[in-house]
Amino acid sequence: MWSPLRTTLGRSSWLVLLACIVLAGCPGPTPPPGPPAPPPATPVIHQLQVSQHTSLTLTDAGADTILIDAATVAQTTDGPGDVACVVGVSRNGGLTTFPAPSIINSSAELNDVLALPGNVKVVNQINWCGGFAPNIIGCAPIPGTSLAVVRFTANQEGILWLHEFGHNKGLNHRNDPNAVMNPVIAPTRRFVDTTECNAYRAP
Repeated sequence: MWSPLRTTLGRSSWLVLLACIVLAGCPGPTPPPGPPAPPPATPVIHQLQVSQHTSLTLTDAGADTILIDAATVAQTTDGPGDVACVVGVSRNGGLTTFPAPSIINSSAELNDVLALPGNVKVVNQINWCGGFAPNIIGCAPIPGTSLAVVRFTANQEGILWLHEFGHNKGLNHRNDPNAVMNPVIAPTRRFVDTTECNAYRAP
């Protein structure tokens, strides 16, 4: 007596199976889950004390706006090669003032400004940064804890402060046309790479 091997598929099930084969859309086994996504980076916030020459009129709110813009540039991915760097900068205490110098024309004057209490020093003009050159918009030691800037276009002032803070964190210039650390500022120079992000996030 023959005992044929049977399936439990009825006629309608066979039609479904044939349809799957013809359409090459049969559901296969569910693949095992991949590795879990890494947890989001813990935000690192640097608190910076801001000081300005007595002739300037930057306010606490104005400084906060620039610092928020700087953090937004770091945290936003603007294209390939740009990372979302989870780092922030905020104001530490109210703005303070200093009487001199207002214009930096020499190494001695730059050192005098950088030696003043605080981290961000806003002056009227910078004509010296490692050498004489007129109308420099920012200067900072690499590495360091203090930087000098002048007031600048509102949509680029955050980039300027982030750039100079990058020097304080040990970063050199990078000749990428989109990089924050490009030696020439522009509104589109907003990219931070992984190495730069690690420097910004360092204590």
